[in-house]
Amino acid sequence: MTVRYGISAGRDLRGGPETPSDVVLQGLRRAYSQGRKIHYVLPALIDEWRGREGNRPTLPGILDQWNEITWADHSLVITTHREKEPNDRSAIDALANECSRLAKTPTIYWLQSEQIAELYDHIRESGVVIDSRDGKAKGYFIGVGAALAALADGDYPMYAALATHDCDIKTPLLRLVAEVAYPLVGHEAKRYDVSKANYLRVCNGELKGRVTRNFFKPFISAILAHHDHPMFRFLQNIEYPLSGEVGFSREIAENLELAQGYGLETGQNLRMFRYQGRITQPWCGVYDHHHQTNGALGNMVGEITDILLAALVRLQKVDVTELSKLHEAYIDRAVDFVAEYHLLAAQNGLRFNEDGERGVIVNDFAPVLQQRIEAWRHGEVTVDAVRNSRMPSWAEIFEKAPHAKELLARAAIKVR
Repeated sequence: MTVRYGISAGRDLRGGPETPSDVVLQGLRRAYSQGRKIHYVLPALIDEWRGREGNRPTLPGILDQWNEITWADHSLVITTHREKEPNDRSAIDALANECSRLAKTPTIYWLQSEQIAELYDHIRESGVVIDSRDGKAKGYFIGVGAALAALADGDYPMYAALATHDCDIKTPLLRLVAEVAYPLVGHEAKRYDVSKANYLRVCNGELKGRVTRNFFKPFISAILAHHDHPMFRFLQNIEYPLSGEVGFSREIAENLELAQGYGLETGQNLRMFRYQGRITQPWCGVYDHHHQTNGALGNMVGEITDILLAALVRLQKVDVTELSKLHEAYIDRAVDFVAEYHLLAAQNGLRFNEDGERGVIVNDFAPVLQQRIEAWRHGEVTVDAVRNSRMPSWAEIFEKAPHAKELLARAAIKVR
């Protein structure tokens, strides 16, 4: 176990067992029975229920595995394709019917429902600025709000912590869910404020996680070479910065302001630095997710870049005309990182295409970075624009929008 800049991180890179230890499971069951509950939010695309474009559906298997999880509650927040089926909730009804067989039925929200639209209208009318675009961030936002709105007798918080879990995972997830939850509620001696999953992404014997390896980490290194700041050193020490499996104490969850789109995880990392709480990164094993095309990964790189550059310009008062130097610095460091990851792959018996990795850096990610830097230099993107695209905190919403909790409860789809 290493501790750097207030972050503790497991360093064992072995895959390990697919199930958590008895100590972890016993701690989670004890915590749940004593009222220290954790609520998982599962933001999902309807395609993860039905399957699409050669990807088999992953959500049915995930729900089956939740039957084994008696020590956590969960909300399932579904996004459908507005442009294809704006008013068709037949798939949602089918999913709700399927969930009725589960031992612990989830609360389901459909982001395209009239009730969610009514909630957003109420929030705006209360004077809170909110972006209503669809996507994972909106699903996470609604799920967190619903859990925070749930109170037990005497107004004692029903949930001591909240966590999110991606729904595109193909491999067994019990260990991943448990390892994230345990530091938040299960350990008697010390409880953390943030628990962020650290794992290795592998598919068919090949090392994955290209945006983390080939962009995020080398770009942070490039920024630090020119602009040393504690926040970027903090980001450098997050083992898997783009993992979607992360949990927060209730207090932090209430005050989270979520970034939109592919910047969700990066924005969460920045908020983690701001709170400077007790942060741990449990090693959760080896997992496989659905994989994106290089074009989709390029979009991800663009949105991550804007969030990081906004932080850099705001914190370091960097003139946007100076950002160009980061492009060359990124390429140099990214190419250097390739050799390090080749070694990591070799040590773990994984395939690694070094030429292909360099090609992704030079042909896919570097041009996107250059494009975003030019957008900043020409004033097409600003710090204020990035800040104003964030989702407001639920603490602010509950304070200013008196009917938000009632509308959240009304939006829940009953599982029969």
